[in-house]
Amino acid sequence: MARTGRPPVKIDLDLAEKLGAIQCTMEEVSAVMDIEKSTLSMRQDFLDAYKKGKERGKMSLRRMQFEMAKKNATMAIWLGKQHLGQKDIPDIADEGSKAEIVIDEPSNKV
Repeated sequence: MARTGRPPVKIDLDLAEKLGAIQCTMEEVSAVMDIEKSTLSMRQDFLDAYKKGKERGKMSLRRMQFEMAKKNATMAIWLGKQHLGQKDIPDIADEGSKAEIVIDEPSNKV
């Protein structure tokens, strides 16, 4: 018996990967490819290419950030906070710290 219905949509997987690499949303990819978002989300081959592109794009962005951190102190500080657990304020529980915390309690006067 012959198969009926629409023929499968041809999806350009190379384009899907490239659009993923520049962090396009599914809506944007759908508009560029002129294919319904629901159709794209049902195709595992598309999802694999799109995810691969998104991950490559993040890797590329991270590489650029690390290069920028060599010249930009703000970027170096931000990367330290994101990846090394660094923060602006030292822990109060730190033994070397002599900071005191004063908490003003509201008075019960009415």
